Amino acid sequence: MKNNSPITILIVGLGSIGQRHARLLSERADVKLLLCDLSKKNQQDLIASVKNKHAVFFDDYDKALLENPDIVFVCTHNDLHVPMGIKAVEIGADIFIEKPISDSLESANSLLECTKKAGCLCHVGYMLRFDDGLLNTTAPHSL
Repeated sequence: MKNNSPITILIVGLGSIGQRHARLLSERADVKLLLCDLSKKNQQDLIASVKNKHAVFFDDYDKALLENPDIVFVCTHNDLHVPMGIKAVEIGADIFIEKPISDSLESANSLLECTKKAGCLCHVGYMLRFDDGLLNTTAPHSL
């Protein structure tokens, strides 16, 4: 956080995953929430469930980035993850990208290079719910 001011988080892509992140982050008093989606329906679906009444909605990603978010959650279609991630990193924002990072290894590497150059963080949202090691409850546990 900058000088005890709220952290500004932009969520781009307000489908089911983006809406889940928005609902959870809207419960935090230390977050200024920016929400972006081209779909007015997705925006309307979220308005009632967002507890942070100061959330600001955008239908243009470039305009939302002008608000200088500290973190951008990229919850869009897979083919948009890297280009949107790169735009966020170029303004100095850390990024959280839903899986998969990219639709190609080459573009994933370009995102990695951009984050290194900018000194930004890139986190990937994934879960291991279907991992064999976690599903097999009879597996021996070791310390």
